[in-house]
Amino acid sequence: MTVILNRKRMTATQARSMERRERLIAAAITLLDITPIENITLAVVAHRAHVPIGSTYHFYPKINHLLAAVVARLHDQFLIQLMEPYTRQTQASWQAIIEESIRRRLIFYNQRPDARHLVLSDKAPPEIKHADRFNDHAIGQVMIGIIQRHFKLPDFPAREDIFFYSAKITSLFFTLSNIQDGKITEEFAREAQLAAIGYLGNHLPHELSHAKISRFRV
Repeated sequence: MTVILNRKRMTATQARSMERRERLIAAAITLLDITPIENITLAVVAHRAHVPIGSTYHFYPKINHLLAAVVARLHDQFLIQLMEPYTRQTQASWQAIIEESIRRRLIFYNQRPDARHLVLSDKAPPEIKHADRFNDHAIGQVMIGIIQRHFKLPDFPAREDIFFYSAKITSLFFTLSNIQDGKITEEFAREAQLAAIGYLGNHLPHELSHAKISRFRV
């Protein structure tokens, strides 16, 4: 009986901790919409989330730890959008798929000022920029999977690195656009498409053979 009660208490404690973490992340996202990133502190986030400062420091010893959790959340949300089904028109070529993926990235960032302020800002902490490097690597891997759903993508040395670099190229243009215009403009998005496709074109044939049609399209 004592063991069962202890398990229930542990479950309740874990649920409360998870709920507080979610409130802190939600508060940080809201603050990123309205507050310069350099003015966001753990105390400010804790106050807005109505979470005791002691608990906040227990979950996230430094503000950058909390911001890294926000970046991870944003990255997961973007990958869901990136993997939404592609239309027949965007399945016409691997270049069209890359163009569409960059357009989806434009839409995501322009709808999410918190993502622009945190990921594409020149004031983002070094730890956040370092974390986003791994996010670009994941985007590159996802793009390999998406293209392989529709085309016979050849294997070649450093393929994952090549797609990571193409994702990083897009990040660079988006960062420049955000710094200059406070958003991702169509002009910068187009330049990102040209640069990423041009770079990948150095490693991929201009045309790829279509893969067998799958029941599940990505």
